[in-house]
Amino acid sequence: MTAPAAAYLVTRRDDGFGDVFPLAIGHRYTMGRAGTNRVVLKDDLCSREHAEVYHADGRWRVRDLNSLNGTRVNSDPLESEWELSPGDEVHLGRTRLIFVEDMSQLPDMPATTAPSESLAIKKRLGHTRFLTPIPQTGTPSTDGSSTPPTESTAPSRHTLSRDLALLYRLALDMGSAESYQDLVQTVLDGLLDAIPADTGAILSLNEANDVEVTAHRHRDPHARTYVKVSNYVSSEVLATREAILAEDVARNQHLRQRESIKELGTTSLICAPVTFGDKVLGLIHLYCTNPLKTLDTEDLEFTVAVAKHLGAATHQIQRQASLTAENRVLRDQLRVESGSAAKAASAKSWSPARFIIPVRVKKDRSSVSTAPPFRKRSWKASCSATKKGPSRGPRKRKSASSKPPTTARSSSMRSVK
Repeated sequence: MTAPAAAYLVTRRDDGFGDVFPLAIGHRYTMGRAGTNRVVLKDDLCSREHAEVYHADGRWRVRDLNSLNGTRVNSDPLESEWELSPGDEVHLGRTRLIFVEDMSQLPDMPATTAPSESLAIKKRLGHTRFLTPIPQTGTPSTDGSSTPPTESTAPSRHTLSRDLALLYRLALDMGSAESYQDLVQTVLDGLLDAIPADTGAILSLNEANDVEVTAHRHRDPHARTYVKVSNYVSSEVLATREAILAEDVARNQHLRQRESIKELGTTSLICAPVTFGDKVLGLIHLYCTNPLKTLDTEDLEFTVAVAKHLGAATHQIQRQASLTAENRVLRDQLRVESGSAAKAASAKSWSPARFIIPVRVKKDRSSVSTAPPFRKRSWKASCSATKKGPSRGPRKRKSASSKPPTTARSSSMRSVK
């Protein structure tokens, strides 16, 4: 049997309270990014095991676990154990946790908002139904018929088959984009075809994590102005990594007295993070300025699906650009090395040691003269050598003893003559 909760840690946000973590005596509650903690925090500034809360000597205590960014309690750095009291606020990275022993001890939220927060967040979304199995539109009854569709399945301008067809066509167009600029223009065209937004923009994060407008598009071709997303909305999306749908505060019954339409000129907006893995690459910003049109939760679902695909496509384009730059550097380096090797080979082939001039030493003189490597023949010597034919070597002189003996017949014939 689960022990009853003796205290609570409640996540505090700018617009209210979030997750509630009950604390039971006899357990230690580690807090951090790792999934093995009892209190898992989706905060990139938190360590994997950041801090822990436990009960000892009749009091709840908190201590830091040698985290990188440290822990604070009521804005004071935590250097050792701290005895918690109801209402204490524990800071871990960007996360703020309020300790209470009873839920009624939670502080009241301020009734007034800052002037820049002129939009009321209607819904947050971290996942999209397009990445889950297709749900059934009706529940079969015992007699074999289907029950009427509920409010969530009521007919609307969004149908699953239509949205899937648009996503498929948009995915093909995104795959054929050759550059990041072509990619973002394709995404903006596809979003404005599927969503009744008047203006859309793609914002990127630079090296300093500042939001910059990469491209924007208006439904009206004559419009050129773009109202950048407020810092409040962008910081909320970047901190939570969840897409938000915000409506104009004039439509909110609690904030109806504020003239936000006149100030901002928008009736509703969608802001979705473009992520790949654990990294945020940018934002998608859509908004309506026509009071007769507004963005709904179906538009938010479609935008989140497009943002997921845009993150993967952006990562592939960035990776391809990085590999192309690296290949270019390697080619330049190889070209330089090849040129150096060719110069070395050329210098070796033209070495003066390969051209040796013959030297003739005269015996009767002490001086040394240089003889030409070849001796030219005169024209007459060449002609005589041609008539004589090929050389057969030195001719031998015939000696007297080598004459053949004279026979008697030859002598008699000589005498007759």
